[in-house]
Amino acid sequence: MEKGKMIGVYILLVAILISVIGSVAVGGMYMNKKMQAVDKQLKKLSEKEKEEGTKEDDVLIAGSYTIKSTKKISDAYLQEIGAKDAKKDDSKKEDDKKDGDKKDKKEKKIKLNEKEQATLDMAKKVIDKEIKDGMTDYEKEVAIYEWVCKNISTGNSSLLSTGNDAESVSTPYGVLKGHNAVCVGYATTFRLFMQMLGIECKVVHNNDSYHSWDEVKLDGDWYYVDCYSDSETANYANFNMNDDLCLRGHDWDRSYFPAAVGTKYNYAVMNAKPCDDIFKLPKKIRRMFEQRKKSVISFNLGTTLDENQEQILSEMATKIQELINNNYAADVQFGLIETENKEKVLSVTLNRYNNNSESESQLSEEDQQKVQKAFDKAFSDYNGEGLSDDNSGEMTEDGQQPAA
Repeated sequence: MEKGKMIGVYILLVAILISVIGSVAVGGMYMNKKMQAVDKQLKKLSEKEKEEGTKEDDVLIAGSYTIKSTKKISDAYLQEIGAKDAKKDDSKKEDDKKDGDKKDKKEKKIKLNEKEQATLDMAKKVIDKEIKDGMTDYEKEVAIYEWVCKNISTGNSSLLSTGNDAESVSTPYGVLKGHNAVCVGYATTFRLFMQMLGIECKVVHNNDSYHSWDEVKLDGDWYYVDCYSDSETANYANFNMNDDLCLRGHDWDRSYFPAAVGTKYNYAVMNAKPCDDIFKLPKKIRRMFEQRKKSVISFNLGTTLDENQEQILSEMATKIQELINNNYAADVQFGLIETENKEKVLSVTLNRYNNNSESESQLSEEDQQKVQKAFDKAFSDYNGEGLSDDNSGEMTEDGQQPAA
């Protein structure tokens, strides 16, 4: 009897053990499936984060300046223009009435806050002055590019009129009011104008987020425009570049922003003069320097330029660069562009620097004399005390000379 009981106990224990092992196995399979599901979800989130890593707006540049959307302002302007056009089209309204169309087609008006409205008003004044009837999109782009480059400064002389804060030099409001900008201000202001003119435009930033510029779409092709780099000269050195040209001085997430492959509207390509003898180029380039009329010139070298001739061009460019860069307050840059028709275009860009230490003053002669007198009185005998590497002129927080 005891033996039978013991056998029964053993059978029960074996059954329990099998049950436990089965539960663990089933639980393990369940947990494994749960972990696979979690891993899958995490992978999706990781891919989503990767996709959202690069964006156009709400990006902090140089740790201080945020790229902000301008679409609301441009949409308000386009809505306003559309409303004006609709009023002029009286015949269409009559046709709608005859057809019995009683629907209210009036679009809800976009409401702007005070600063947005002020931005729109300032931008409209520029457009009304610079944009003429019958202009192509390219001509509109050129007009705005030249206005932005020539009328917006990278200096800080006008900061007091808009406030000494980041937004005053990085948003269209601050830029159009104070005519002073960092690269973000140039890029967002140029984009605002393009959007108001119905031209698709994006603000691009580099991989390390310290510089920004624009990408414009013309006739289905994208081009890069860097007004900041061309500021005050408008020399077209960074105007309507394709990927290859832009990569010479910029880097960016090329998987996010549209590829720029067009050359049709590149300034050098559009204005290239024919040249059938590359050995005539040095003399033509010298004439460009002497005339001082242009800071960019280009030559169409045709479709038969071979590898040896390209090496000759490179040697010429090096010699001219060494002459100019080492001896004059200027530098010269060369670029070889292959067009959609397989033609080779050589672009030459000259940057002249103002070596006059005294910039033109906007003060009256009397005020200039007062400023000079105050300066001379304070600094005429100054010997650089406090700015040298030693600590002889330094003071501690309590106003005492530091201990030796």
